[in-house]
Amino acid sequence: MGEGSRALTRRRVLAACGSILGVAACGASPSGSSSAPTRAAASPPPSASPPAPPAPLFELHSGFWINLHLRLHHAATGRRPAPDAAPRSPSGAAWDDAVAYYRRRFGQRGGFGLIFDPELVQLGRLLGVHRHDLPLTGVDPDLARHLELAAEALGPGWSANDELNTAWMRALQPHLARHGAPMVKEIDRIYGATWPAEPIRVEVSPFAGPVGAYTVSDPPLTVISSADPGYAGDASLEMIFHEASHLFSDPLEKAIAQAAAKRGHEPPRDLWHAVLFFIGGEIAKKQLGPSYVPYADKTGMWSRWSAYEAPVRRECPRVLGGTASLQAAAEAMVAALPPEAPVAPG
Repeated sequence: MGEGSRALTRRRVLAACGSILGVAACGASPSGSSSAPTRAAASPPPSASPPAPPAPLFELHSGFWINLHLRLHHAATGRRPAPDAAPRSPSGAAWDDAVAYYRRRFGQRGGFGLIFDPELVQLGRLLGVHRHDLPLTGVDPDLARHLELAAEALGPGWSANDELNTAWMRALQPHLARHGAPMVKEIDRIYGATWPAEPIRVEVSPFAGPVGAYTVSDPPLTVISSADPGYAGDASLEMIFHEASHLFSDPLEKAIAQAAAKRGHEPPRDLWHAVLFFIGGEIAKKQLGPSYVPYADKTGMWSRWSAYEAPVRRECPRVLGGTASLQAAAEAMVAALPPEAPVAPG
């Protein structure tokens, strides 16, 4: 890249630095006026300190470099079409060359490489927190060169991308302010978890991996789509907490594995994920009202998990109601299912 082009890209990236919203779980203060005068509240003693505001549950970001990376990765490896609301990719040799580079370098790892491949996980973290325009320090020079060329090709197209992300974040904010704290309380109780002391970092992007969102741990990071209709509106509340629930699923997965091992079989594949969807959907429905349709119901996911639906719907409400533990529900669900392939002896 020539110095003139590099300077142009610098200006574009600096002018389009990503948005950030830290979202707390506090409710809004009551507002309005009263026709009757009220007595002023007594002033606190001079030594009293005002209560600290609640820590945000999530830290939401719309970052330029991570969005560019996710868009290139989808163009190179995606098997599903882009969401209709997602901005269209630019055309031209520089963009096509960057996509071809991504296909050569990351294509064999597939879309799920973003979740399971250590290099891609680390790259996503690095690009998400990158605060320099150019050069992309800490990034492999060959990869950085292709990202910088793709950034120049994207040009003013970033503004539509950022606006989509920012609109999604702002729409989620009142849901979190009103419902975040009780949802955390339920999740902690059900999974025997403790919500992280630091807010969970969330990268918002129209392109968010092969299935619309994903979460990695140590430290927690969620990537979620601002363009997928399944994550829009009220569903944004359910799905951001569904993603967070992945951080606490170990006890559930272990309980299912132990119940299956007692019977000499492999654990039912994805049963834990079906439980996560059901519990998250019901917790969200409790907050949003009886007319809310959980994600798994709305998108027809139970057709994929038809064998699991009856035992999940029978056992998980007992967990939600506090009359059964997660371990007891796992035992009952596994007992009700046909066995998976036997575990090989030894």
